[in-house]
Amino acid sequence: MRNRLKSYFTALLNLLKRQRAGGGYSRHVSQAIHFILERYQGYINLEMVAASIGLNPSYLSRLFKEETQCNFSEYVNRIRIDAAQKLLESDQYSVKQISSQVGFTTYNYFFKVFKELTGMTPHAYVESLRPERQRSKP
Repeated sequence: MRNRLKSYFTALLNLLKRQRAGGGYSRHVSQAIHFILERYQGYINLEMVAASIGLNPSYLSRLFKEETQCNFSEYVNRIRIDAAQKLLESDQYSVKQISSQVGFTTYNYFFKVFKELTGMTPHAYVESLRPERQRSKP
């Protein structure tokens, strides 16, 4: 069961990566998004991404904002929170474990960003899933 869930979420995250990376962006922004999707679990910053694709960080920042309508760190946080939501839905890890698995260095910052982007705390999100889980059980 655990392996099946893990492979399901891996496939789901890979699908999300392909959809996010392809979205009609310029080559440079697509490359940046691909880099983010591959490495969001660890430390990542604009300078790293710009260096990996051979661009000036300021130029990449401007392109990124124009094309995605959000700045680089907002985009990274959205990817991390999307992944956190998927992991929370799996009900296999604690909220603290998930916060570090998706690349946040502190639980408090994860909590703050999660609430900003979803409108609820991670714990409230888990609680919101409970009625759904109860209905799906035989």
